[in-house]
Amino acid sequence: MEAKTENRTRAEELLAGIAEEHLPDAIAALERLAKKGAEKNAGTARASGGDAITIYTDGGCHGNPGPGGWGAVVIADGDARQISGGEEKTTNNRMELTAAISALSAVRNTERFAGRKIDIFTDSQYVKNGISSWINGWKKNGWLTSQKKPVLNKDLWQLLDELNSALAPSWNWVKGHAGVEFNEICDELCQKEIARFE
Repeated sequence: MEAKTENRTRAEELLAGIAEEHLPDAIAALERLAKKGAEKNAGTARASGGDAITIYTDGGCHGNPGPGGWGAVVIADGDARQISGGEEKTTNNRMELTAAISALSAVRNTERFAGRKIDIFTDSQYVKNGISSWINGWKKNGWLTSQKKPVLNKDLWQLLDELNSALAPSWNWVKGHAGVEFNEICDELCQKEIARFE
């Protein structure tokens, strides 16, 4: 409010020094400048993710391998869509990967989401580091690890790599079981799915 008052005072001072016959032109020029400023601010808001999509994912299993589940929340346009699934016998890492793949697939298959910035939050260092860093070496080495062993879950990594290339999301790690609202929701979805197979 203080900034608006200060701007108005400065505008009035500027206009006071202009001859009366030039006032309409000066006012019109100021209005054009104000409109340009508003458009620039709106553009900056869009570029900084005003319409960004936020995704939270989690996966897990009881026993490793054992009955597993995954959950994801896709937040866009004021809506938080929950998706989940599970398998009778799987591993924790496969469920973490499946959560990310399923969430990004949902975004990719939703036409109105095309071209939007995506921020994805996972509590799995395996997923975050794998897709952000390790995968480059794996592909270079013909899907072998630095120890020359076959990369585990190659099928899922290839699916995630394709989605990552197409959508270019920003990958972020969030601490699990730390009270982060949507991470906790993902964990609840995951546990419900696991319970279906027990």
